[in-house]
Amino acid sequence: MADVITGNTQLAATKQDVISALVARELKQKAILVPTLTDVSAFAVAGMKSISFPKTGSLTVENRASGASGNAQTLSFTNDTLSLDTNAYISWIVDNVDQYQANVNVQAEFVKRAASAHARNLDDTILTQLDTYSGYQQAAGIDKSKILNARKWLLKNQAQVSDMVLVVNPDDEALLLDIAEFVRADAYGSSNIGSGVLGKIYGIPVMVHTKATLAKSFLYSKEAIAFGLQLAPKYDEQKAIQYGTGSMLAAIDQHYGFKALRLTEGLDSAGAALAAGKSPFIAEIG
Repeated sequence: MADVITGNTQLAATKQDVISALVARELKQKAILVPTLTDVSAFAVAGMKSISFPKTGSLTVENRASGASGNAQTLSFTNDTLSLDTNAYISWIVDNVDQYQANVNVQAEFVKRAASAHARNLDDTILTQLDTYSGYQQAAGIDKSKILNARKWLLKNQAQVSDMVLVVNPDDEALLLDIAEFVRADAYGSSNIGSGVLGKIYGIPVMVHTKATLAKSFLYSKEAIAFGLQLAPKYDEQKAIQYGTGSMLAAIDQHYGFKALRLTEGLDSAGAALAAGKSPFIAEIG
């Protein structure tokens, strides 16, 4: 009786699972800003091209006199819509002979670098959203008063301190290290560099971005921007025999969308109505 052999036919999917796990791990480690947003990925199911968020105003409590009827109130609803319109894609082909002669694991390096590029793209897109929709701007150069002013402005617009995050550029990080409230352990708590959080100042987690073309810092609330991941990062490959036996065409892609929420609903720093298309939950420093 012939031996039963377990080979590539049986194990190919497992190999891709291992690579997919590497992609997911790399993205989680590198894309540090995604967890600071409102994640609506659970609603980005197959067959959807957008996600709508009903929004409305508020009701007012009245002190109804005994024996008198209260005043009926109503709410008007509108929608914020997040379009699932970003099809992020990276592919590569390596000539099998050159890969064989290389002294590094070329495919593994491509997978790692491609996953890192996807992560940087996510963070860069978030930073672009923050820059575009910030409703409060201050001069460059971070200090205690600018952080407190931004914090106060967000609180006046009904943001929650527990949902806030401060993302700084490398120059502002250096300035932060001169602020006693940030450096002292009893003022900000223990650091958690592994997750990208350097510490806290005035109860707000501090993170550093490295987008070279954006010399700005931002204090914002989680409810400022929604993120929907419709198609999680996936790796796939097929033979590219035209480049030699064993050559493979590989790709990593993902599909998602971003949306700045509740634009123009709050107040500016002077207490007037916010400018059109600006967020009451994003303050810019720089």
